[in-house]
Amino acid sequence: MTSLGHLIGRVASAAVRVLIAPDCFGGTLTAVEVAQAVGRGWRRAVPTDELVLRPLADGGPGFVAVLHAALGGTVHTCQVTGPVGEPVLARWLAHEGTGYVESAQACGLHLVPPDRRDARTATSRGAGELLAAVRDAGLGIAVVGLGGSASTDGGAGALAALGAVAMDTEGRAVAPGGGALARCARLAGPAGRGLFRFQFTVDDDRIRITSIEEEVLWWLTG
Repeated sequence: MTSLGHLIGRVASAAVRVLIAPDCFGGTLTAVEVAQAVGRGWRRAVPTDELVLRPLADGGPGFVAVLHAALGGTVHTCQVTGPVGEPVLARWLAHEGTGYVESAQACGLHLVPPDRRDARTATSRGAGELLAAVRDAGLGIAVVGLGGSASTDGGAGALAALGAVAMDTEGRAVAPGGGALARCARLAGPAGRGLFRFQFTVDDDRIRITSIEEEVLWWLTG
């Protein structure tokens, strides 16, 4: 075996410290479940090794579960609007004054059956409803994990849930989804109460976006 193994020729080597840090296996196992499964297998083979389980997330599915495993805190569950407008249950994490939101729990692609997937009409409204739950719980900072979304509405649905509705030139609310954004002329509604009381501004660094995506949400920069 190699020098990293447990036998070199016929001489037993010392136990090793093993870091197990996987992301999720899309559509099958969460990062926490993967880490636990790898750990069980390793312990069966080499029970004397020291294992360190550190499941990871890139902001997509599993973001809240990974943070909960690492930080602790309190997980809250609430019903929000799913990507196709139907209610879904989503979780967010409260830890030391900060709310951690996983957008995929509200508008993730995995929530939409394959025969109903249409990025032009899917909405991010549920992500905004999760942020509203963080705000209503009295927390002043939100960390949002982005990734695995079914929506291309640029956060317009999330903004609408927080009080800033996309309107067309005739003052009508724009339909949900990215396909209708070409008709957006302005935002209307009690945005001050819905947004700025929770200090959702980039300049003040009060909302933080965690994502593997390169795009910047238009509603964060105006």
